[in-house]
Amino acid sequence: MRELSKTRFERFYACPFTFFCAYILKLPAERNDALERGNAVHDCIAEYALHCKEKNLETDFNYVGQLVSDVLCKLRISSDVFEEAYELVNEFASSHIFIPGRIIAVEKWIEFPVGQYLYRGKVDFGEYEKETKTLIVTDYKTSHVIDSKEAVAKDLSLLGYATGLIDNLKLDVENVVKRLDFVRFSHVVEAESSAKECIKEAFKRIQIGGDLIAEYERKNEWKATPGNFCDWCGYSLKCPHDDTDIPKIRTLKEAKLIAGEILAMERRTTVKNSNLKNFCAVAGPVEVNGVKFGFEEKESFNFVDDKLIEFAEKIGKSVPEVVKSKEYYRKDLELEGALVVGKKTQWSHIKIKD
Repeated sequence: MRELSKTRFERFYACPFTFFCAYILKLPAERNDALERGNAVHDCIAEYALHCKEKNLETDFNYVGQLVSDVLCKLRISSDVFEEAYELVNEFASSHIFIPGRIIAVEKWIEFPVGQYLYRGKVDFGEYEKETKTLIVTDYKTSHVIDSKEAVAKDLSLLGYATGLIDNLKLDVENVVKRLDFVRFSHVVEAESSAKECIKEAFKRIQIGGDLIAEYERKNEWKATPGNFCDWCGYSLKCPHDDTDIPKIRTLKEAKLIAGEILAMERRTTVKNSNLKNFCAVAGPVEVNGVKFGFEEKESFNFVDDKLIEFAEKIGKSVPEVVKSKEYYRKDLELEGALVVGKKTQWSHIKIKD
């Protein structure tokens, strides 16, 4: 059976040429800071989740610093990647809580057959609510782009993860909640469907994707598609869309000429960006090769208790104003029995003390 996976589909749909390099030619990927950062953050979040599950804790912010340092020190990454990953994981811990009793998967491998294909993948995070027969599957993202709810509903990775967990763990599931957690923004986008719809869609998409890859192989056509995936590619030096046709600068006159061209292009780009923003404000965002234009994330607040809302009303402030404190621990909230977990202006969870 031919093996398919989340990463293979991501590479193929984003840029067939990078799929060709990785899985047909089997070339080693170049060192990539974006990919190393993403892997480092995933490793740290996994260790933190397992720690909280083992200790039966919703959060353990004081433990995070040492844990993250230990995990990152084992990885051969640059100092810049280390610092950014360290910051992202600490902010993740300050804005998220776990429910230990319902955690069923942390970096767990799943696999299941789809016709002549075998789909495999590693689930970032999975939860199961036995009372409601609900499976919650989360994929962590460190990218700078936030996907829409519609995109999450159709996300093949989440569909495959949910299907794999249901199949491999023999879960009795009626509803599936698919989540993309954008760690950089402490923002979660989710979509819900029935388990039957999820499994049906996963099988359909995997079969279609596998057949399409097979067709590309028969034609041996692997087009390079520049876009949002370029930061993660790992094969930029081999890409047909490289910059080899741009001449090197050899004299001061050439340097001034190029500088003038850049200034002119930057001015034109500024005007174009303004025109595009005005258009998208009316017509909505546009997406080209995975890059979304004209999209500005709106702040989202999700509270797990009404006490904070009551407290905000008591002191005459709006809930966002209370939440937007840059302090980790608010003494004025402590007097009301509330503990704010988070540092960013965009929050995922608020934990209220009992």
